[in-house]
Formats: sequence, structure tokens, C-alpha cells
Amino acid sequence: MNKKDKKKFEDSGVSFTNMNVPGMPWYDKKAKRGAHEEINLTRKERRAIIWGALLRTLPALLVIAFSFTLAFLLMYLWLS
Repeated sequence: MNKKDKKKFEDSGVSFTNMNVPGMPWYDKKAKRGAHEEINLTRKERRAIIWGALLRTLPALLVIAFSFTLAFLLMYLWLS
């Protein structure tokens, strides 16, 4: 990749979280708190987001459930 091909970084100005933290040198007591943008979602979009989150966590939940079941069965067989 040549130097000519590289794109310069352009800041879009979007902030994903409030960086005004008490105790930090840049802390501003006068800054507004809770200035969040309102997100309007339809019922279908909201259900799609929830369904996607559930599908994303399902494999981890299944592994944990399987591990607890296996541990319980091994303890049951060992102690009986």
C-alpha cells in the first residue's frame, strides 16, 4: 500500500459513551447528564433485536447447562 493510497482519518464526531468521568482531569461539572438520542423502533424491529440477542447467547447458555448437568450426573454416580 503506497502512501498515496492511504486515506486520512476523518472524525465523524459521534460519541458512543459519555467520557465525562468524575476524577479525571477533563471532568466538567457543568456538562449535561443523560443527553441521549431517542431511538424510535417499530415493534418488528424491537422483536428482531431481542431475537438476535437471544440467538447470540443461546450457545453459551447451552454449554453452561450441559456442564452443570454433566457435573450433577457425575456427582450422583460417584456419591451413590
